[in-house]
Formats: sequence, C-alpha cells, structure tokens
Amino acid sequence: MAPPIPIWKITSILFYLSLIAAPSAVAVPCGGAGPIAERLAATIGRSVADNTRHSWHVHVTVPAAVSGLIADSRVSFDAPFILLGGESSVGTVPLTAVFHAGAGGEDNRMASYVAQTTTALGEVPGPENDWTVTAKLSSTGSMGHVFPVGKEVFFAYEFEASGGNTVALRLYPDLATLVAGGEWRREVRLNRKIALPAPPDTVTTDKRQVVNIGTPTIEKVVEEDWGTAVHFRFHYYPEGDNQRDLPGVGHIIFPPSGEGSTVVYDYDIWYGRFENKVNNALRVSQVMGKIGQRARLGRDDTKGRRPDKFLLLEGQMADAGEGSVGWLSWRPVLYELGCDNPVGAIAPPTLPGNLRTLANPHVTDVGSGYLLLSFFVPSEPFNLDHTSQYAGFDPQKCPTCAANPMEVAVLPARPGTLIIIVEADCVLGDDGTFKFKYKKQIRNCAWISKVKKKFQKKKVCALKKCKGAAVDNCCREA
Repeated sequence: MAPPIPIWKITSILFYLSLIAAPSAVAVPCGGAGPIAERLAATIGRSVADNTRHSWHVHVTVPAAVSGLIADSRVSFDAPFILLGGESSVGTVPLTAVFHAGAGGEDNRMASYVAQTTTALGEVPGPENDWTVTAKLSSTGSMGHVFPVGKEVFFAYEFEASGGNTVALRLYPDLATLVAGGEWRREVRLNRKIALPAPPDTVTTDKRQVVNIGTPTIEKVVEEDWGTAVHFRFHYYPEGDNQRDLPGVGHIIFPPSGEGSTVVYDYDIWYGRFENKVNNALRVSQVMGKIGQRARLGRDDTKGRRPDKFLLLEGQMADAGEGSVGWLSWRPVLYELGCDNPVGAIAPPTLPGNLRTLANPHVTDVGSGYLLLSFFVPSEPFNLDHTSQYAGFDPQKCPTCAANPMEVAVLPARPGTLIIIVEADCVLGDDGTFKFKYKKQIRNCAWISKVKKKFQKKKVCALKKCKGAAVDNCCREA
C-alpha cells in the first residue's frame, strides 16, 4: 500500500486543478453547429426508416442469479453506455454496455448492470433479449460510463444515496473483470462540493455544497507527476429554490493504489466547476430547463482520425423540472467544442409517429465509418393529456412551446431506449455538400444509405481513378 498523500501536496494539487479547469481566454472562431445538427437530424430520420438500423423499446432479461432476486426480470435497457469491445465471431461487431434498471436495486434505487452482444456491421441489436446480462456492478448506481486506459478500465457512475447523489469512479484491471463483475482495484465517491457560478454566469474558484452530482462522462485520463488525472464532465443540482440541473466539468486525482474492491468515501482530491460556456450556449438556443447527459460526437481520435468537435447534449426547452411538460421538452442539442462564444444547435430529427422528444444521448464509434447512437424516449409523448398542455405552457418558462405544439406520439414510435446506427460521414463530412460519385453521377448520403447493402455484396461503384477518399468502394469528391 502506498503512503497517503501529504496535506501540503493535496492543497497544491487542488490549486493546480483550479487553474487548469478555468476556461481558456484564447478566442477561437466557431464554425457553427447548425449545419451538423441538421445533418445529424436527417441521418437519424433515415436510419429510423430502415428496420435494420434502429430498435425501439429495447428490453433485456436480468437473470435472478445476477440481480439477486428470486426470479428473472424483464427490464428496460435504460441509459446504456455502449463500448466497442468483447468477443465475437468473424464479420460481427462485439459490444459491451453498462445500463441501469430498477430490478435488483437497493431501497428502491437503480442498479447498474453490464451486458454484451454482437451485431452485424451497419446494423443494431434487436429490441428483445439480444443482450446477455453478465453482472451487477452496483445495487445503488445509475448512468454508468466506461473508459478504457490501456488494459485497465475506469467505470464511472452516479452513486445514489439518501443524502444526495454523487459521482463514483472505479478502476478495474481489465474489461473481462468488469464484465464478470469481479473485484475492482479502488473506487472513490466524490464529496459534493464544486466551484459554483457567480452572476452573470461566470466562474469562481469558491467550492460550495450542492445537492446532487451525476451523469459522469470521462473525457480523458492523463498521467501527471503528482498522480492520475481523470478529466470528466457531469451535471449538478445546486442548493436553493427554483434550481435546475446545470453542466459541470472537472478533474479527479485517482489514488495510486488499492486492491480488493476498496472504496474511499467523501473523496475531496478533485476539482469541479460550473461549465459556463456550455450553459450559455444552450441558453442562447432557448434551452430554459435542465441540461443533463452529454456525449462526444466525432471520429475516434485514438485511431489517428480527427478529434471530436462536438458535444451532443440533452436540454429541456421548458423550465418545468420533473413535470410532464419538462419531460416532453427534452431535445438533443449540439455544442461545438474548442471555440469562442459557441451557440447550441437544436437537432430535432423527423421521426415517425409524431415523436419529437429524445433524451439521454450516447454515441459510440463502432468503426468502419459507423456511429451507434442511443436515446431515451419518455412515456409522456404518448399521453394526450400531457401533449395537449405543451403549446399553452408559460411562455416565460418556454418561449418555443407555443410555436411548436405537440401531437400525441403513436406507433411505430415507442417509449424506452432507442438505438440507431448512422454513417459518420453523413453527419461529420467535411462540409454540407458531402457527396459520393457513382456511375459518373454525384450522389448524396440519403441515396447512399438506401443502397448501401449492395455495396457490401459487390463492388458496384469502385472507381479506378479515385482522387478523393474511398467510402464503401465509392469515391468521395475531393
């Protein structure tokens, strides 16, 4: 066991973290998230029109031996974070996911589970029992996130407690141990103190108590001279009346040692702050309520590709909290990373059955030019008593509600988790006119999506002289 970190060193580390966590003063112009948001919405719409490219209302079976209950449980596959990885046969894509469900939770809390599956390239797992649940990771946890670092794997989740939720961060020796529900090396559960905003939506370094911290997503892990720095994003709920979930960002100094599923409570060697740039960008876009889960949208830069350029977040258009209008108003919002004064762009896809509401976004690069997306669809859009209230909601709390009345959602749309596969290039191409050449004609992503299966069977559009990059044997215009 390594010796404890001295107090003077802890103080120095926290001061350093407060400096590197501050927003950059360098102005970088924004390219605009609007065009990408429009393409994302259109691409999602096309995938939902193809039965092999989406699954509504995804459910799995949790065996009694895993949940600790007396019988197997059929549960909704809620808030899955899906990772490319696991064992599979040739020609299939292995996937590992962490998700939460009420079955097996302690004292009516959620339980976090891990599951695995395989699927064909360019397709999604089915909606019923395509996933094999292998282990329960926590009986008081939700909103899990997995981040591999070499062979080791970090598992971050929202630890649910009666005094208020917080972020827990756990380190496994490898993915196989996590999948088996084996021993982790160490877990830290953060104290609920962060640097809160000061008017007008700026940042201070004063740390204060908050009610909840949750929905962790790890951005990167860096080995520093003074320890392992885990950079992550989260949301938090401040104390006081008329509050809402707000975006946060921070760094955790993970302990250097530990074995046998060690847990450190009320961990204070971390620094978190209000993420004012994300908050302000979404407020400009008239997101009036909660700002919650988020996912990085881009090509996997670990394979030598371009780094992520966007965050895909969930935002409530109505400041209505946990009320029905609040649930109805969740929309996906795109935020451009690394630029000055960004403006969030709403990305409402055209979905069947009058559905507009999508929450809890996750994005996974599964390789070969595909992105796997998942969203949570609440039950409120399927209830006429709820949707009829939307257009007439308080315009001060929802300036966009009146202009966007909602109809009750119907089949084929269904509540629960929606999983979609899309082509990365159709969303993240170099510009808004990203197209392909086929038989001397220029074709766009909508066309290529419809006939893509033909390209996998035979090289119908291979060109001998291709000046641009080849995409599925088609020539991209340079």
